[in-house]
Amino acid sequence: FFICLNFDAFAQAISKPNDSAGVYVYSLIVPSYIARKPMVFLDEKEIAQIRPEHFFILLLEPGKHSIHFKKSLKRGGVEMEFQAGQTYYLRVRWEERATVSGLDILSRESAQYDLKELKPIDDENIVDKLRAVRSLSEQ
Repeated sequence: FFICLNFDAFAQAISKPNDSAGVYVYSLIVPSYIARKPMVFLDEKEIAQIRPEHFFILLLEPGKHSIHFKKSLKRGGVEMEFQAGQTYYLRVRWEERATVSGLDILSRESAQYDLKELKPIDDENIVDKLRAVRSLSEQ
């Protein structure tokens, strides 16, 4: 069982000289008979596979980025300006057939509530270990 992180410590941790933005990408439960692990892309590059009831943290340089599924279609994602020292929360949206339909941007308060019961993704699900981490101690 994993109790989710100290969010104030996270905000301080990402305010390092490199001035990163932090993005929590997480998924709530989907029907148990389906074990999906869709690939999350950052600017058309594979970052990590997200699993139901798990999360990972993206450490991004400030600027405009696209976080999405389906490399060629850029389907089901967000494109936005990420600010240095800020924390963002993206929750995976699932369709009835347990396919990914997008990402929802959530407030800190809503995301904190969701993240309390989630676990970090397994190391083997991370493709880009410089940008995607399981915890802040890995940066």
